[in-house]
Amino acid sequence: MVRQWNRMVTVGCAVATGCLMIGCRVLLLPESAWGELQVTEIMFNPKNADTDWEWVEIRNAGTVAVDLDNYWFDDVGPAAIAGSVPHIRHIAGGGKAVNTVIPAGQVAVLYDGAAVDFNDDEFRANWDMAANTHLIAVEFFPSLNNLSSTNPTETFAIWSDETAYRMDTADVSTTEVPRINVVQTSSALLSFTYDRDTFPSSNNVASIYWTGVGDGTKGENWLRSEPGQDGAITSLDMTTTGRSPLNSADDLGSPGEVPFGSFADGVSITEIMYNPRSG
Repeated sequence: MVRQWNRMVTVGCAVATGCLMIGCRVLLLPESAWGELQVTEIMFNPKNADTDWEWVEIRNAGTVAVDLDNYWFDDVGPAAIAGSVPHIRHIAGGGKAVNTVIPAGQVAVLYDGAAVDFNDDEFRANWDMAANTHLIAVEFFPSLNNLSSTNPTETFAIWSDETAYRMDTADVSTTEVPRINVVQTSSALLSFTYDRDTFPSSNNVASIYWTGVGDGTKGENWLRSEPGQDGAITSLDMTTTGRSPLNSADDLGSPGEVPFGSFADGVSITEIMYNPRSG
């Protein structure tokens, strides 16, 4: 975390026109609230399609709801997203996400909205989730690194706006190929890194998750999801969107389950699906 200001957060907004907020509660989000956001599970390598069926679970361990509306979510390394459209946008502001809030004491799953045409109910059906499970559909969801000897680490982050996001990019063009990449997370509100040496390895079906014990930023405190352990279940085949490839019923994780335990100070991630079997 770099910036030391309070954030203005709107919760339960139906309409927002200019400076007039209708049907909203406006919260002044203290900087400390960002320190209570923790990454608790990551699906970075699902079986059928990495880009489509990856997701990240984030826990809000604080007492104030956190709204990610108009924020940017990306990873370090690949080319930066062109244009000025945020990765997370609520439908009330012209975006596609039905929800952008992580309630206090709850988790939300950030997923690739395009995989299910931004229909949260379809993603819930994929994982047999309760109707009140909090989801945040992301546009331009980054392809999370599956980890290998040539790519041993992955870092992803959330930025408050385009200005902050662009500050962490650099021109890496060659004479043949113009290119601007995300190269750091110095201007991000939160970031998380997992690596090949200390975090659980991928088996191309299971997420990885924080155990609820110890520092959630340390790989030794994470496990790979196993059937029936800590709420892990296999996903269900999706057939209603007509999108190909579909997810795999072999994928394994526990998205939307609130983990127990307390993180060390700062931002943490508790579960990752980075290598689904469908990919």
